[in-house]
Amino acid sequence: MNNLRRCVKCVMPDTRPGSIFNDEGVCLACVNYAKRSLVDWKDRYEQLRQLCEKYKRTDGYYDCAIGVSGGKDSHFIVHTLKNELGMNPLLITVADPFTKTGIGTHNLNNIMEAFGCDHITYTVNPEFSKRIVRMDFEDFGEPLRFIEMVIYIAPVRIAESLGIPLIFYGENPAYDYGTTDTESPDIYPHILGMGNKADASKYKERGITDKELNPLILPGINTNTMPIYIGYYVPWESTKHL
Repeated sequence: MNNLRRCVKCVMPDTRPGSIFNDEGVCLACVNYAKRSLVDWKDRYEQLRQLCEKYKRTDGYYDCAIGVSGGKDSHFIVHTLKNELGMNPLLITVADPFTKTGIGTHNLNNIMEAFGCDHITYTVNPEFSKRIVRMDFEDFGEPLRFIEMVIYIAPVRIAESLGIPLIFYGENPAYDYGTTDTESPDIYPHILGMGNKADASKYKERGITDKELNPLILPGINTNTMPIYIGYYVPWESTKHL
């Protein structure tokens, strides 16, 4: 433990997977956060507005989808896209039965009622979920590894199948939490990374079938649905979303 390194600004230790430090001992998350002061957020928001105007529909059909959990960040995204920018979003949730709470259920119901949005819940086979959660815990120490991959992959496939051109998520975790210094609104590289992380062969060695792995099938590389981090266009402050 004598070699433990901590960020000189936020004191995050280098035991966090993927941690990167510069020569001054500052973690990449802090470096990236400091860059925010250099961003022209009015221009970024205008880019978002123009993107929405390009795909906004007048026939009442969904012009975007939003991946939601029901929490404060989800409410912020829906408010921004529907109330501020006039979009008609379809909300999509990947169910997580293992961390579901009464308050979480209330919040998910509230986001539909407060904003008047339609909502789809994608639920992985419950019996399989129990097996894969145990397997991921035993093999990787990450019980929700499979579910977390599906959270990014399944909503894009649903939006694609419904002919919805845009799907929005929140912040870029790789950039905001310091595992890359590349900022982009495009989520697709992250989704491809999720697909590589899945390592279907390892699951199959444990008896998981192709049918059970269907939730991890990636959307087509030429998909007409663009997955986007809204955090690229608006300053992402989770504490302010409260």
